[in-house]
Amino acid sequence: MKLMVSHHDIVFHTVSIVRRAFASFKYRTGTEAFFDYARDSYVKQRQLFEARRWGVTPPPRHLQERIVAGYFPRYIASGRQIAKEILSLAPGTKQSVLDFGCGSGRVAVPVSKFLPNSSICATDIDPEAIDWCRNHIAGVEFDVNSHNPPTRYPSGSFDLIYAVSVFTHLPEKMQREWLEELRRICCGYLVLSIHGQRHHKHIPPAVVPEFLKRGFYYLRSGTTDGLPDFYQSTFQTHDYIRSEWGKFFDIMEIKERAIGWGNHDAVVCKVR
Repeated sequence: MKLMVSHHDIVFHTVSIVRRAFASFKYRTGTEAFFDYARDSYVKQRQLFEARRWGVTPPPRHLQERIVAGYFPRYIASGRQIAKEILSLAPGTKQSVLDFGCGSGRVAVPVSKFLPNSSICATDIDPEAIDWCRNHIAGVEFDVNSHNPPTRYPSGSFDLIYAVSVFTHLPEKMQREWLEELRRICCGYLVLSIHGQRHHKHIPPAVVPEFLKRGFYYLRSGTTDGLPDFYQSTFQTHDYIRSEWGKFFDIMEIKERAIGWGNHDAVVCKVR
């Protein structure tokens, strides 16, 4: 397996360079506060426009930043995009659906609107996010789960389980435990996101050979406010997924850049 540089990576690096140059300009000219205020105002108005358009409520800024590591104008639009991508990847019926690691409902809300006749549940380890969801989102049953299995759901509860940016952050033992639990409560298909090759550049160069050989690497890169210390960065190759996740599910497909406008790869699994 090789670490490849794609057109998307070139664009990403170009944008990063431009952002750093602009940050330097703001610092040197003393205009940081002005530009930051202008940007935040634009983000807020853009989100409110989309919220009115789709009949939703934007979460507080700190809950958004906890989930997507930033405050972006297309926060609501990104949730709709991911929901469409997940539902297009998931075969079979979708009468009972679980959003595992739902955060503040970014994806669960559009899924519930796309599947108005289905039962939609959503769970997360973040009690503050779940409390906000319960008070602001209708049509979805929200629940807090502990850091470790099991969940409260009976075996075989869901036709479809999806998890966006969950198995991109778990240590290996915890990942296995949660895969086992998802197998227990699912009776159909799962769509789970992972870090693809575009993210492998974050792996320290010294450990890349071992990563490519073993297929798994868990990087401690700091903490996220409001989330536990184990929430770090996880990288795994497609061969590792087929070998290790294949012990729990039939791996139907691993589709590169399939979730979040090409941000994550998607693993489509079926319960045996």
